[in-house]
Amino acid sequence: MRFKLHHQIQSALMLAALALPASAPGQASVASGRGATSAVVGQWKGETNSSGSVADVSYEFYPNGTYARKVLLVNEYGWTVEGDVLLMAPVVAASDSGATYGKASAVRLAFRGDSLVASAGRERLHLHRVTAAVPESPLLGRWEGLTDMNEPVTQDFTADGRLIVSVVVSRAAGRFSMDGELIVWSEQIPLPKRTTSRYRMGDGKLTLIISPNLPPLELTKVDASIVDVR
Repeated sequence: MRFKLHHQIQSALMLAALALPASAPGQASVASGRGATSAVVGQWKGETNSSGSVADVSYEFYPNGTYARKVLLVNEYGWTVEGDVLLMAPVVAASDSGATYGKASAVRLAFRGDSLVASAGRERLHLHRVTAAVPESPLLGRWEGLTDMNEPVTQDFTADGRLIVSVVVSRAAGRFSMDGELIVWSEQIPLPKRTTSRYRMGDGKLTLIISPNLPPLELTKVDASIVDVR
């Protein structure tokens, strides 16, 4: 729900502060110059974890030296419904014996056909059903909407009491260049700025060494067919 997203956004910015100047040393073979730029072209994906949240990070590097980055935050909750009130509790730990949940929140629901309005206090989130309705349990299935920042949010309610919330919390785009063991980011969206990250490449992986306070982010190429953006 949107009233949960502010905390999620803060977590994602910490998890995927991918434009922070890095100070950790490189520890593997590092490509350089034009060869490195050619090798990095394509779509790369990876993930990082913190406090029960998973941030899915994707990069698209184009041959013309531009890039786009997206961070998708995924959180899991347990849920149950009592009348028109949804009770949802975040998963704070998971093991083979089951999940441990945090403090539950109450959300009021109002169904209008295939639309759903979820409210808590003054906040509202409008969702639309994208899977077939289950008459005996109308909340089951996938719902989609937009956050107050106009980013897509997906909520999947499963029959075993799990709620998976996925929301795009960060986007960036601009130009990049490879300078020795550094990637230089000349970001234009959302705000112009210039930063660097250390990196290394090997065994089909691109590892970004973002900050000494964060673990390296390992990315795997998932699509090498990217062409120039005109």
